[in-house]
Amino acid sequence: MRLGDAEALRLAVGMLEERLRRLPAAGLRGAELFVLATVETLGPDAFPTAIGDRLGMRRSNVSATIKDLERRGYLEHVGEGDEADGRRRPVRPTDRGYEALHAQERERDHWLAGHGSEQLTAEEAAHLRDAVPLLLRLARAEPDAG
Repeated sequence: MRLGDAEALRLAVGMLEERLRRLPAAGLRGAELFVLATVETLGPDAFPTAIGDRLGMRRSNVSATIKDLERRGYLEHVGEGDEADGRRRPVRPTDRGYEALHAQERERDHWLAGHGSEQLTAEEAAHLRDAVPLLLRLARAEPDAG
């Protein structure tokens, strides 16, 4: 891939991601949604430190966001650990948390499907659909893979 093509692809993917990020998020702010989604991704390893590392957030901000999401019923601490120090216990989404994540995903899918139909020809939509496996391969590539 040429450098100019890589730049155009990066900018286009970033713009699309930013647009999707601005969609309504079931009563959650951006950072809250990112924390909740990261907790789901990390699974049993969703310790506050790991969440902060993954998102590039300060530990104090992660802890405050987790406490707020827990208070509002989106997250819960699990497992054994230091009751006084929540940083040493993983968290997981509650049923309400999973509902919020899935509602956001459905909203994004509906937006993409609707705007894809409005903005793209059938042929363009097919090209975009055919590019998905290639984009996934790039996304899964190891950082040092060249």
